Amino acid sequence: HQYIHTIATAMKTSLAALLLFLGHASAGGPELSLTVKDGTSGGLTSAITPKLAYKRSHSGVNVGASIDHDLSKTAFVEKKLDISGWNLRTHAEYSEGIYPYDSEGQRGVYLTVEVKNEDENTFAWASGDVSLSPNAELLKLGAKRVFNMDSGIKLMVEPRYNFEKEGGPDVVLGVEKVHDDESDTRVYLTASQKDQNLMIQHTRDATTASLKAGISNGFMRASLKQDFENIGSLKATLTSKDVDLELSQDGWKAGVSVDLEGLSLESEPTVRFSKTLSFSA
Repeated sequence: HQYIHTIATAMKTSLAALLLFLGHASAGGPELSLTVKDGTSGGLTSAITPKLAYKRSHSGVNVGASIDHDLSKTAFVEKKLDISGWNLRTHAEYSEGIYPYDSEGQRGVYLTVEVKNEDENTFAWASGDVSLSPNAELLKLGAKRVFNMDSGIKLMVEPRYNFEKEGGPDVVLGVEKVHDDESDTRVYLTASQKDQNLMIQHTRDATTASLKAGISNGFMRASLKQDFENIGSLKATLTSKDVDLELSQDGWKAGVSVDLEGLSLESEPTVRFSKTLSFSA
């Protein structure tokens, strides 16, 4: 526990130093992003959410830090290595006031380790967090194997375990097919002790359609996405609870959703919009 506490404390105290270091670096200067949204909660802070971020790469190590308008903070370090035909990526991110860590100020470190081979057909990953309680726990564990078959067909097997969800481990079985007209069809079956569901997705040119249904609970979600040259991307999504329409382009997002549960003549749709602007120093 003392070792875990030392890691989290060191990342916390290094946040200010990291901001200072990156701010004076010759490359990878600060970036200010400003998000303007509908502000349905009222007040200026609900409509304008500025965020200051730094990122820098040096000798194969990526580092960065950010601070939001509500003073929530993050700092991360990432390292990639090539070891005997395997690509290893490790990522550690310290944060305050963002994730629900069981510690004062919601302070903690999220750790991720990913590995894949050079052929990119074998993958494995694990992630967990360390809070200042002190408490450490494994959150996700998984692996994936891709088999390249003839005629542009790929088969995928992905066992995984999410320790935050009930129902134990699940496994994803996938089939991907690239057709002669360069369109592709993907079918994924996800099975666990609790439930099984099937998702089918087809993409052709600038159009993507998908359908997801459960074995026990039936229809879950259907969506249609179309990319336009002038107005951006338009996506329509239908679930058993609501229908949603969203248009996005160059940082702009505008959407409208209608709640299908309790729908009546007095029901009003929910309208939203946001725009993100980024400025680099």
